[in-house]
Amino acid sequence: MNQPGSSLRTVAVLTTVAVAAETGLALVGGAATAAEGAALITAVAVLAARYVSGFESQDGGDRIPLRMIDERRAGLSDWEWVVGEALAGRGDRARLLHPRLQRLYAARLTERHAVSLYDQPEAAAALVGPEVWRLIDPSRTPPAPIPLPALRAAVDRLNEL
Repeated sequence: MNQPGSSLRTVAVLTTVAVAAETGLALVGGAATAAEGAALITAVAVLAARYVSGFESQDGGDRIPLRMIDERRAGLSDWEWVVGEALAGRGDRARLLHPRLQRLYAARLTERHAVSLYDQPEAAAALVGPEVWRLIDPSRTPPAPIPLPALRAAVDRLNEL
């Protein structure tokens, strides 16, 4: 734990070291070397102060967020809605579950088994099993509405992989 005043002592010691280094540079190399040393010491001091103060330690929000899902950002409440709509078979909403299940399976197969769902469909089908493969096969249109037992089997198999 930091004791009161320890930060001030650290700054005082670092300042003393910087002044001694600058004096040594001036004595050995002359004014030009002393000026370069002063610029270097200043730059290091500014970077250290920014680091210590936590400047930009969090994302400043300047970057464009990475979009992994086509329509909007995913959330757990969103999944509940998508599953409910898919089970009810309400129009186009039932088709939302198919690409999301595919992405989940593609990620799981890639990270745990080094198998690509899209490039190695035979190996993926062998790992997943025929019941679930009918739901996530990239070359087929999924059944709409998706039967509840089939969806439960898909979720259970995803957890097993």
